[in-house]
Amino acid sequence: AVVIYMPPIPGRTEEVAGELLRVSKDSGKPVLATFRGHLGMHPALRVPGPSAPSRGSIPSYAAPEEAVRALAHVVRYATWRAQPATPPHELDDIDTGRARELVRAALPDAEATPGGFAQAGPPVEIDAAELLSCYGLTVWPAEVVRSADEAVAAAGRLGWPVVVKVADPGASRRAGTVRLGLTGPEMVRHAYTEFAEQFGEGVELAVQRMAPQPAVPTVVGVIEDPAFGPVVSFGLGEVTARLLQDQGFRLAPLTRDDASALVRSVRAAPLLFGEYGYPPVAVDALEELLVRVGRLAHDLPEVARLDLDQVLVGESDAMILGARAILRTPAGPRLDVGPRRLS
Repeated sequence: AVVIYMPPIPGRTEEVAGELLRVSKDSGKPVLATFRGHLGMHPALRVPGPSAPSRGSIPSYAAPEEAVRALAHVVRYATWRAQPATPPHELDDIDTGRARELVRAALPDAEATPGGFAQAGPPVEIDAAELLSCYGLTVWPAEVVRSADEAVAAAGRLGWPVVVKVADPGASRRAGTVRLGLTGPEMVRHAYTEFAEQFGEGVELAVQRMAPQPAVPTVVGVIEDPAFGPVVSFGLGEVTARLLQDQGFRLAPLTRDDASALVRSVRAAPLLFGEYGYPPVAVDALEELLVRVGRLAHDLPEVARLDLDQVLVGESDAMILGARAILRTPAGPRLDVGPRRLS
C-alpha cells in the first residue's frame, strides 16, 4: 500500500503519521508513503529502535512512482531469494588444464609485488578459438587471405557457399564489410576487388563457409568486472538491439536456470521462439553455450574480456562465427568464488 499525504496547507502531520503507524502495524502488508514529499525516513513515521529505525517504520518517497518502483525492486529480489540455490551443471568434456596452459603461454611473465601477488601486466588480445575448444565450443572454420586467388582457394577448401568479410575486428563492425552467400570464384573475386578498393590492396579478409540458414544472430560476451567478478552478457545481434542496448547479464558460473533466464531477459527474445516471422531455433543449444562460456569465465580470471562476435542460432545448433579474447594477468585473487546472495 502506498499512502499519499500531501496537504495543500500545513495539517496535523503528527496525528496522521501516528494513525498510519497504528493501522499498518498489524495489517500484514508492506506500507510505503509519499509523506509531504519527504525523501527518506520522516521522523514522524519512524519506530524507534536501539540504533536504527525498527520494523514497522514507514519509508517516504518524493513521489508515488518512486515508492512503487522501490517496492517492485524488493518484490523481484524476494522472488530471486526464494528460488532454490542450484549448483552449476557439471561439464565432463572440458579441459581446464589445457586452457590454463594456453593463457599462461599467451601472457608475458608477470613480476611479483611485495605482497606476493602478480603485477597486472598489459592486455594481450588473442583469437579465442582454441581457448573455446577446451570448453567444448567450436568456432566456425575461417581462413585469413590477402589476395583474390587466396580467397578463391580458401573457399574451395571450406566449401561453397562462403562469406567474405574484413578480418580486422575494428573495421568489421562497420557497415558494408561482409559479403554473404557467394557461390562461385567470380563472386569471391568481385568481393575481394570491392574490399581492396575500400581498404587498400593487401587488405586481410576472412573467408568462411556460410552457416545454415535461417538463423537468429546473437552476441555473447564476458567481462571481468572489478566489483562483481566474471559477468556473462547476452543479446540479439541485430543492429537495432545493439543500439537500444537490449542486453542481459548474469554472474558466472551459470546454472541451466541462469542461462534460461538470461536468454529470456532481453526484450527481443521472442525472435528466438518463432514469433514475428522468425522460425523457432535451438534455444537449448544456446543455453548450453552460455553455460560453457560461464564456466570458462569462472575458471580463468586472466580473461579480462571475451567477445563471441556473432553466434548464429539455427534450427538445430548454435554456431560461433568468431571469437576474440583480451587476457591480462590479474593483480590479485578474486574476492569471491561465485555468485553471491546478499544478507
